Amino acid sequence: MANPLDANELLKQGNTRTFYQPGGPGTPSYFFGLDTEYHFLDSATIPTNGPIDPIFIPDPRQPGRYKLVGRKTSAPALPQIKIQFMEQWGGIPRILMAPKCEFNLYEVHGRCSDISDFNRGWEGYMMVYSGFKFNDTVDMGTRSNPTSDDMLVDSANAIGIAAYPIGSLGFGEEAATNVVVEVIDVVYGTNVQCANCGNANDGSQFIYVVTRANVGSPAAPGQVIYSLDGGVTWTNSIVTGIGNTNQPTLIDIAGNVLFVVAGSALFYTVLDDFTGAPTTWQTITMPAAMLDAYVQSPTSIWYVSSTSIYKAIDITIAPSLIDNSAGATLARITGVNDLIVATGATGTVRYSLSNGQGWLNATAPASTTLNAVAVVDEYVWYVGGANGNVYKTTNRGASWTAQAFQASGTGAITDIQIATREVIWIAQNISSVAHLVTTLDGGNTWISDNGGSPRILNFPTFQQISRLAIPKYADPAIAANYVTIGGLATGGADGILLTAGPTIK
Repeated sequence: MANPLDANELLKQGNTRTFYQPGGPGTPSYFFGLDTEYHFLDSATIPTNGPIDPIFIPDPRQPGRYKLVGRKTSAPALPQIKIQFMEQWGGIPRILMAPKCEFNLYEVHGRCSDISDFNRGWEGYMMVYSGFKFNDTVDMGTRSNPTSDDMLVDSANAIGIAAYPIGSLGFGEEAATNVVVEVIDVVYGTNVQCANCGNANDGSQFIYVVTRANVGSPAAPGQVIYSLDGGVTWTNSIVTGIGNTNQPTLIDIAGNVLFVVAGSALFYTVLDDFTGAPTTWQTITMPAAMLDAYVQSPTSIWYVSSTSIYKAIDITIAPSLIDNSAGATLARITGVNDLIVATGATGTVRYSLSNGQGWLNATAPASTTLNAVAVVDEYVWYVGGANGNVYKTTNRGASWTAQAFQASGTGAITDIQIATREVIWIAQNISSVAHLVTTLDGGNTWISDNGGSPRILNFPTFQQISRLAIPKYADPAIAANYVTIGGLATGGADGILLTAGPTIK
């Protein structure tokens, strides 16, 4: 008997539509044929490696012959698309205004749902075309013909920054036997490498977790728990000298050095170059109890205490005082390039545009403790408050806009992580229930774990998210599609660790 036809087995062009977002991430988007013209992607390319050329030398043993001793990989090209717009009655076609600024496209696929619903209507995956600009000329095609009544079609080529998929993510609990108390913080490994350098890691495979100390009975110190295979197996690492009552506040990586801060002590271990496993732990005394860290580079590590900002030029050396925060109470710190931003109580946002040479206070978005901060670039920042709101600035903190999502303004925001210019994650805790909020279009729209989006699947009920982690050093396709969550299980006695990743066929 012949196999029956499965009409739903393959993706087809008839199941594909696009959202057009002139202005790029965070700006309004327009759906195919409803809010803007019908438009079609004639072709698209995603670069991988750049051109690969052989490296030959004369064969030492055979005259007239050559020996292959290596391959030279050049820089990759930028992604490219060719797009067509069908002109419609009712206004000037946008493309005929010869737009110079960047735009995004979001390619969605669906079978039975309303595909015009950006956050709920797609299935399988969404393709993101990020930061594109029209290249060269707009081909307006044949404008009139004595015997034809064809449509007027405008086409153009465009070159972008990135093109990558966003998939459905299924969340599952990890390391249940290893995690017995609250997970304080999580970080992904930074050594993205192929198998010829040791354990293969696309950015999502090495995960490191720190738990709090158990000061009850039985007393136990905070521990590092790690996975080198994307969460399939987990191993405990005892942090030498940390003690049963010294509470960890953070875990991070500087180069190939994993470090944990607990009170006024920093504990560090050099990760094995091939396996990524922790080795022997060492310790240094810090000038204060550090609450958060931002690793700008292995020779530029920023810390924040409740009153001051510090910087170290080597993870094995105690940091120096850089700024006393003008009397503000601080909690978190982050940055990008020469921008450093620290946040804290009463809406404090303190920042430097000169890599710490001078400091300013931004306009407070609200009189609330800001326990979360993330930056996209020099101008676009996000902060999260104990009042349950997330605020965004596009002008270096001169003004702020509260982001509207399902339960904004309730509970408390504990973390914000920016995976790409389009994908941002928010941790929100409301009445002892943890919630995960995300955007797929740079903050234009938001969706929560209980909002019916295929992006967040099987999200369990638990008490609290303490921290989120994404593989920030990986390519956009990896960074956008993996996330790890640490926190408290329901009841508050046990910890919880969740990882999520896409199905890859």
